[in-house]
Amino acid sequence: PSKGLAKRKKTIILLSMLAPGAIWLVLLRYLPMFGIVIAFQKFTIYTKDPTLLNNIKHSAWVGLKNFEFLFTTSDSLRMIRNTIGYNALWIVLGTVIAVAFAIMLSLITKKFVAKTYQTLMFFPYFLSWVVASYFLMAFLDPTNGLIPNLQKQLGVEVTQW
Repeated sequence: PSKGLAKRKKTIILLSMLAPGAIWLVLLRYLPMFGIVIAFQKFTIYTKDPTLLNNIKHSAWVGLKNFEFLFTTSDSLRMIRNTIGYNALWIVLGTVIAVAFAIMLSLITKKFVAKTYQTLMFFPYFLSWVVASYFLMAFLDPTNGLIPNLQKQLGVEVTQW
C-alpha cells in the first residue's frame, strides 16, 4: 500500500510541474486556433450580443470564396511577393544583426561592460509594455508625475507632455 501511495504522490508532483506549461500551451496556442474559422465565413458583427463567439456563430459560411477573392484580384501576386520578400528580409537582417552583436560582445574585453551591454540589450524582452507604460505615467503624469513635480518645485514652467 505504501509503495502505491509513493508512486501516486510522485505522479501528482510530476503532473503539477507539467501543469503550467500545459495550461500555457492550451490557452495561447490551441484556443486561438478556433478563430481560423473566420477565414471561411462572411464575418459580420452580431449586434444583439457582440461577443466573438456570437459573431462567429451568426456569420454566414462561405467556404473558400474569401480565398478565391484573394487570389483572383489583380494585386494578389504583388501581395504574395511582398509578404515573402519582407519575411525573407526580416529573417536575413535579424540573423545578420544578431550575429554582428554577438561578435561585438565577444570582442569586449572588460567583463563588467560586456554583461552590462547584454543586460541592456535583453531587458526589453523581460519587461511588459504595461509596466513600461506605468513607469512612463509615473514620470510624466501632469498631476502626480515625478518630472512635473520637480519642475513645480524648481519654479520652472511645467511641460505639458
